[in-house]
Amino acid sequence: VPFRTKLRSMRSEPFGADPAGARMQRILSSPNFADGVFQNPLGARTRPSGSTLEFAKIYFQKEQRLRRAPAGTVPVHATTLADLAAPPATGLRLTWMGHSSVLAEIDGRRVLFDPVWGERCSPFPFAGPKRL
Repeated sequence: VPFRTKLRSMRSEPFGADPAGARMQRILSSPNFADGVFQNPLGARTRPSGSTLEFAKIYFQKEQRLRRAPAGTVPVHATTLADLAAPPATGLRLTWMGHSSVLAEIDGRRVLFDPVWGERCSPFPFAGPKRL
């Protein structure tokens, strides 16, 4: 069996495993899924208009960027251990834990995204540089 096929069989769901069961049914029933692929809703843009060179100029010339601000106050909620005792039963809650750590709670499940606690700088325990 080719190495590429072996790697594909090791993919877990978060890293692109082929959908099956209820997840596949959700995909097939999505109004944005047609002809075997997802379709962006009308009016969705995948990148800013203009050339790549124009985009690069705007990106690297920060002092010339359009300054934007939120339309209103961005809500910030102090979090206590009691708040984190249980994930919400439905919906999404994101809690910034500091630095690059985020606790994502989705439909009663929790996922901690924190690259600094792993042995390697990689989503795979067998690949990527080891931490010092």
